[in-house]
Amino acid sequence: MAAQKSKSLIGLCGLIGPILATAPLQASEAIDIKLDNHLAACIKLGKPTTITLHGILFAKIPFVPQRTLATCGCKSALGTYTAYGKMPDYQSFLMKGNLVLNKAGTLTLPLALDQSLLPGKAVALVFSCAEPD
Repeated sequence: MAAQKSKSLIGLCGLIGPILATAPLQASEAIDIKLDNHLAACIKLGKPTTITLHGILFAKIPFVPQRTLATCGCKSALGTYTAYGKMPDYQSFLMKGNLVLNKAGTLTLPLALDQSLLPGKAVALVFSCAEPD
């Protein structure tokens, strides 16, 4: 009996998993995203757009490498981004992550894991060299 329940649960998970994995992306309300690209000599960034998936706000940013990060003074092959909520008098840290930037594509970067962390409608994204390992 327990084995039969286990098989039923596995079957149910097999049906629900693909539904969750293909959840539609939703356009999010207007967020002002300011790009501060310290890697501008190496990486060209396009205009960001935003999407929300399962309540998490993401920035989608097209990029094209112009040169390797090493030629721009980076000691790591990785870049990094840091997201800050912008307020009139200060910036509030939201999150940070490393990036592989060696092939052109589109970055999909989480800006905040909880939208209530966004203090307003403005976010600053800073792109720079990642710390070496």
